Amino acid sequence: KDTLYITGHSSPDGLTSHNLVLSEARAQTVMDYIFNTLDKSNYDPQVVQSLLTRIKLDFKGDLAYLYSVDSSNYDLNRRVELMLN
Repeated sequence: KDTLYITGHSSPDGLTSHNLVLSEARAQTVMDYIFNTLDKSNYDPQVVQSLLTRIKLDFKGDLAYLYSVDSSNYDLNRRVELMLN
């Protein structure tokens, strides 16, 4: 069975501890969206629960930023990545 990994990231602006909170909030927002838009009326509750247990949240804060401060793509450090594995 595949697992969906939802990983939140932030830019390296500000305190690392604050960036970790921001990236967690980004990942949780995506999880909430998936849960709230899933049409649960079409599925057995046990199936829904099984699906939700295969979603894993992760948050990296500013530890895995992609673009430096002087890059025109700097804002893309603030992102959520989805990976199905």
